[in-house]
Amino acid sequence: MPSSACVPPLDDCPSDATAIGEHPYLPLDLAESLEERARLLDEGSGRARAFEIALDFVHERHPRCEAAFISGSYAKHAATALSDVDIFVIDARCTTPLREQRVYKGYALQVAIMDRSIPERLLEFDLGSSMISYLPALAAAVPIAGDAQFVRDLQQRAATALETRPARWPDSKIARARMAVINNYLKLFHDLDRFDRFTLCTKLVRSVAKYLQARGGMWITDELKYEPSLKADSVYGLVVDAVPTALVGDHSALIKAVHAVLVLDEELRWEIPDVRLVPFFN
Repeated sequence: MPSSACVPPLDDCPSDATAIGEHPYLPLDLAESLEERARLLDEGSGRARAFEIALDFVHERHPRCEAAFISGSYAKHAATALSDVDIFVIDARCTTPLREQRVYKGYALQVAIMDRSIPERLLEFDLGSSMISYLPALAAAVPIAGDAQFVRDLQQRAATALETRPARWPDSKIARARMAVINNYLKLFHDLDRFDRFTLCTKLVRSVAKYLQARGGMWITDELKYEPSLKADSVYGLVVDAVPTALVGDHSALIKAVHAVLVLDEELRWEIPDVRLVPFFN
């Protein structure tokens, strides 16, 4: 086993994305690829190169697909040298959605393979539940192969849906979301080791996010980056800001921040009146 002197200290790792090629923990060929990707993006041709790579992959790996499209940061003109390429492949033979993760010609690819009924069902599910899961991905879709009209129709429907306000959640469901926050909040008063603290902070932040979104009549999402209104919410910001100290054992700031969330509309109560049984997957 090599001595510790052979391992570069973490403090010596470059933090600037432009210096990523010098990172001591990256394989040389990947580091060179990232440097090349950064150069192409600076020159304005990086997006076109990513689309070319994606099309090559689809032709090589999925030549019989009905359609393929790119989503994510490359579709949204927001990619950096470290961005992966999100590809959706529509194939009638794939009735059960599959996921493929590859490094191809120096690019990290995240590939979802499914038949054309699946994105339709995902879109309808989001619209019917006020949950946002695949709508942002579908709304950003850019066709690269096959039936481009199918992709454009899907993209337009998703984009239109995102522009509308979801149906308000019933008060009973908002109350249950608040109760989930309370249940996680009470665990902050326990004696937790570092593993339990990490798990609890993750669950607590997600439950707070869900409650605030439901309370505000917003789309509900587990991917918080899709909900910019949360980022502008000062109360939610206090919760996020308090997590780092909670992770190392000081829960006081997080307790105070979550308490502020819980008393937004009413004083802190520990029970919901008229509690009813609800479906397990609810």
